[in-house]
Amino acid sequence: MKTIKDFFNLLTYREKFERVSKELEQNNQVFQKLTENIPIMLYQFNLSPDGTVSIPYSSKGVEEIYEVSPEDLKNDFTFSFKYIHKDDVEIFEYSIEESAKTMKDWNLEYRVILPKKGLRWLHGHSKPEKLDDGTIVWYGFVNDITEQKQKDRLLHQQSKMASMGEMLGNIAHQWRQPLSSISTASTGVKLQKEMNCLSDNQLDFALTAINESAQYLSNIIDDFRDFFNPSNNKISEFLISNTVEKTLNIVNAQFVAKEIKVVMNIED
Repeated sequence: MKTIKDFFNLLTYREKFERVSKELEQNNQVFQKLTENIPIMLYQFNLSPDGTVSIPYSSKGVEEIYEVSPEDLKNDFTFSFKYIHKDDVEIFEYSIEESAKTMKDWNLEYRVILPKKGLRWLHGHSKPEKLDDGTIVWYGFVNDITEQKQKDRLLHQQSKMASMGEMLGNIAHQWRQPLSSISTASTGVKLQKEMNCLSDNQLDFALTAINESAQYLSNIIDDFRDFFNPSNNKISEFLISNTVEKTLNIVNAQFVAKEIKVVMNIED
C-alpha cells in the first residue's frame, strides 16, 4: 500500500522527468538548428564485425556535400561511395580500413563527382570508437574544400611561374657564354674568309667550337624541359647525383656571378 509520501515522491520524480525531457527536447532543437545552418556534414558511420556498414545519422549538410537527403543516406549508405572519383576509391577504402585497424582518426582529402556540381574536393575527419559488441563507430564531419583547393592550385601555379621566370634568367646566363663562343667563331671564320687567310684547320676548329656550343645549349634546353615536365612527378628510381648535377648546371651561372663554388660529393 502506497503512502502519501510515496505519492508525492512519484509526483516529484515525474516533474523532474518532464523537466529533463523538456530540456533534452530544447537542446535537440538547438542542435538541429545549428546543424541545419552550417555548410558541413556531420555524421555517424558504423562498421559492424560482420562487415555491415550503415550511416544512421547525417546532418542536413549532406544535401550540400553529396546532394542527397539525410533520409536517403540512412536508407542507402552507398550514396556516400557511389560519387567518389574512381582514382580515389582505393585510397578511400584503404583509409577506412587503416582507421579501423589502428583506431586512429580517419582524415582524408578526396574527390567526388556529383550529379549537379560535378567535380568537388571534400575533406573528411572522424574519430573511431569501438563498442562492446565489436562495432566500430566513427563520429565526424565532411566539408567541401573545392574553393581552397582552387586557391592552392592558383598559388602553386603562381609559384611555378615565378620559378620558371627565375629559371629563364638562369638559362639566359648559361646561354651567354656559348652564344658568345658561336658568335666569335662564326665572325672569325667570316673575317678570315674575306681576307683569304682561312685554313682548313682554322675552319675545322671553328666548326667544332660552334657544334660543341650548340650541343651545350641543347642540353640546357633538355634539362629545363625535364625540370618542368609533369610526367617526371611519377615515382621511379633515379640517380640523385644526375639530378643534382643537372640542377646545378641550370643555376650554375648565378653561382659563378656571385663567386660561389659548389662542391658536389655524392656516392652513387
